[in-house]
Amino acid sequence: MKPFLPSSRRDRKRDALRQRIVDVAMALFEAEGYATTTMEGIAAAADIAKGTLYKYFPVKEAIVAAFMSGAASDHDTEVDELLAAIPDVRGRLLALLDGIAAWSIQHRDYMAAYLTYRLSDPNWYAADERQRSGFHRHLTRVLAAGRENGELRDDLPLELSVAYLQSLQLTAILVWLRQPGIVLSDQLRQAALLFLDGAGVRP
Repeated sequence: MKPFLPSSRRDRKRDALRQRIVDVAMALFEAEGYATTTMEGIAAAADIAKGTLYKYFPVKEAIVAAFMSGAASDHDTEVDELLAAIPDVRGRLLALLDGIAAWSIQHRDYMAAYLTYRLSDPNWYAADERQRSGFHRHLTRVLAAGRENGELRDDLPLELSVAYLQSLQLTAILVWLRQPGIVLSDQLRQAALLFLDGAGVRP
């Protein structure tokens, strides 16, 4: 009988294999193209059974989503330092969305697959932590701070406010993907101002 493996050790092995699959798949996407790379090819390159691959990732888009989430989280410290230097929620939100614009442009080739996967789940706004990017955490912190200091209304659940803002953010990115010539940072800033100021005409 095999010795019992502590949960933490099993988790580390599972996470390591998951990351190896992502690394192998992304290398294949870069070398052979996303559209032509198959799940069978990914399994062969990762030297795992197809069943094992599908256990971790049911579709290619799920691999892209895992990569995008990890890539965004790699900038957590940098973003934390940037936001700490800005005193108000409006400035923090605009700075964060400028960062999201730069990151999205850098990963444009995979944005459509990423959003397709994220939005295929009707409960995308309530995804578990592994499916969320670091940007979700930063958006949550910015809005929470704004509520605490009275800059933002607090009569809605925080997670719902974040979901509303992310809906505007995702719409801006989709418009950018579909319409050549659109400046993404401008689109995201418009989304932020719509969230902060509303759509009504002020007297």
